[in-house]
Amino acid sequence: MSDVVIDPAIPEAAATGQTRGASALAGRVGLVLAVGLVILALLGPLLAPDPTAMTDGLLTGPSGGHLFGTDNYGRDVFARWLAGARPLVVVGWISAIGAVLIGTLLGVVAAAVRGLASSAIMRAVDVMLAFPSLLLAMALVAALGNGLPSITIGIGVAYVPQIARMAYGLAQSVLVSAYVEQAYHAGASTWTVLKRHVVPNIAAPVVVFGTSIVGWAMLAAATLNFLGLGTNPPTPDWGADLRLGGQYLYQAWWMSVFPGVGVMAAVLSANLLGDFAARHLDIRGPRSQRRRQRATGTGGGNR
Repeated sequence: MSDVVIDPAIPEAAATGQTRGASALAGRVGLVLAVGLVILALLGPLLAPDPTAMTDGLLTGPSGGHLFGTDNYGRDVFARWLAGARPLVVVGWISAIGAVLIGTLLGVVAAAVRGLASSAIMRAVDVMLAFPSLLLAMALVAALGNGLPSITIGIGVAYVPQIARMAYGLAQSVLVSAYVEQAYHAGASTWTVLKRHVVPNIAAPVVVFGTSIVGWAMLAAATLNFLGLGTNPPTPDWGADLRLGGQYLYQAWWMSVFPGVGVMAAVLSANLLGDFAARHLDIRGPRSQRRRQRATGTGGGNR
């Protein structure tokens, strides 16, 4: 009998396919969660009864009348949970988008202008990177005062240096490419090079990294509200309600569990959405390689 030889590439390809399938499924779950949270943030306060209304039933458990129970003031936890999604989602997305836009602008400008201006921008970025993002956000919120605008600005500014450093490195790698040198020799201005070559080539990895910052920003917003630096009572917020529920954890677990699950779902959705974006944009795969080859003029194949 002849020995059967199994190609080692077959099980490896099968494992790779399974990994890709699991990654694609996780990305879709993240997309569904993210869309659901956005809908909840938009419609939750409209669907919920008054989240600040007090009743006589203090610390009553989940029931038909109160799906998530009541808190120590007799307020409906489900109503507060519905209304509390909006601050977290709004702060997370707006601060992350602001950080991506400002950070990318600073990084690209620093890479393009070089000289003293570039050094000044990047040294300022390095100083900000020396501080933990949450600590920097806390300091900014303490200086600006409590409230959603303050924590949005604080968190956004705290994550600008990470985006700026990443955009700076990516832009530098593009600016030293042969096709950019050819564009300069052909008479293209710096603005044209940035618009046609630099920004399109760094957009995909920046967007993918930006989606992960959404999750960090949401977690930072919940933390700041937990510490009392965000919304003012009795405004519903998952972070603030977590702090309140911690005082009654053994008596009324529902006061902490449901806001905690909401925060976890929000952060998880952003992380999975980042995987979905990385897979869809294909920043390291063959489609991305073909885009870079077309941009550099080195791609083969039929014309």
